[in-house]
Amino acid sequence: MQTLSPGQNTVLERTRLVVQLDPQVGIPGGMTGVALLLNAADKAADRRAYVGDANPEGAGGAVAFDAGNGTFRVDLGRLGPEVEKVRLGMALLGGPSTGRTMADLRAVETAVTDDLGARLLAFPLDLAGRTETAMILLDLYRRHGAWRAKAVGQGFVHGLNALGRAHGLDIVEAQDGRILVRDGRSPDDPPAPEAGDERRPPPPPGTRYSGTGFCISRDGFFLTNEHVIRDGRRFTARNNRMEAALRVAFADPINDLALLQAERAVGEPTAFRDSLHLDPGEDVVTVGYPLSGLLGSNAQVTTGAISALTGTANDSRVLQFTAPVQTGNSGGPLFDAYGLVVGIVSHKLNAEQIHRITGDIPQNVNFAVKGAVARAFLLAAGIEPPTADIGSRQSAAAIASAARDRVVQVLVEA
Repeated sequence: MQTLSPGQNTVLERTRLVVQLDPQVGIPGGMTGVALLLNAADKAADRRAYVGDANPEGAGGAVAFDAGNGTFRVDLGRLGPEVEKVRLGMALLGGPSTGRTMADLRAVETAVTDDLGARLLAFPLDLAGRTETAMILLDLYRRHGAWRAKAVGQGFVHGLNALGRAHGLDIVEAQDGRILVRDGRSPDDPPAPEAGDERRPPPPPGTRYSGTGFCISRDGFFLTNEHVIRDGRRFTARNNRMEAALRVAFADPINDLALLQAERAVGEPTAFRDSLHLDPGEDVVTVGYPLSGLLGSNAQVTTGAISALTGTANDSRVLQFTAPVQTGNSGGPLFDAYGLVVGIVSHKLNAEQIHRITGDIPQNVNFAVKGAVARAFLLAAGIEPPTADIGSRQSAAAIASAARDRVVQVLVEA
């Protein structure tokens, strides 16, 4: 049997599975399990992609929930090609209105057995201090023709509804206690243009690619995007001053963040802006490693401004900015005019797709995960994010010069 830690994944040798959600402290009648059948974009096609109290079977019985003992039976071999991922988790009924949080459960173990009861893997998770009321525990997903399992541990403060909305579903609790599930979009709505990022198809084993990261602790911790490291097996941090092997310490696929730890203490921490307040029009600077091998091995610097405080579909987790970015910038810091981090560069609008929909070609519509989201992620991972007050304005050259020893190229081998 294998024991997983957050962010760790493993190949599944069986396709007929039983997944047991086992909290240390139960809340009878106050908890539910949830499974979501997702496509390659981590979205539910419609309300039938939800499996739980309101719909105990999905995909013709390939995924089934037994509320009595908190188990899911999953037959991965019966899932059609449209289902790329089965995302499993749990929620506290009533959400934050009850005053309870995941911390009240103390801990939870997600255990996976085959259909004969042989234990395959376990994911124990300490919930001390966790303020969320819904949580994703385990992903079962396709890669290179095989099914894999990944330990997640990502939570949602606002409960089952927030978990659903992150995947295109509206899950609500009626006054009589029933769970109602609706598609997140009306059938009459026009298709929303998706934001294109670096979430490419899974690369063949041995493929090498890179992103950007930055040091956030003198203990050798680095922050980057989850999609940068998602398909990797080996990771290295490199800049003109250092090179060190990395391991994944914590990953959050929902907010697209990953915490990496170097094999030794390297680098000075990069400070976040203490104030969470942002204004459209503020100047920003990016420092990163785009188009590795084409633009050279040194960090590249671009400048622009914050253009909006939400992303596509009013996603409040991200902000829009105009500083040009390319493939490889993902995971790099977005600095304000005072040299403090206000975001983590994540993706840019898919210009080709938007041109097909609107006939227009968008210019420099780029997105970053907000600093507030990244700070909450670090706290959940047990890292106190470094912060600083706004001081004197700095030139882009001065910001880039101070950042070059802190920002690294994250080299990934699949």
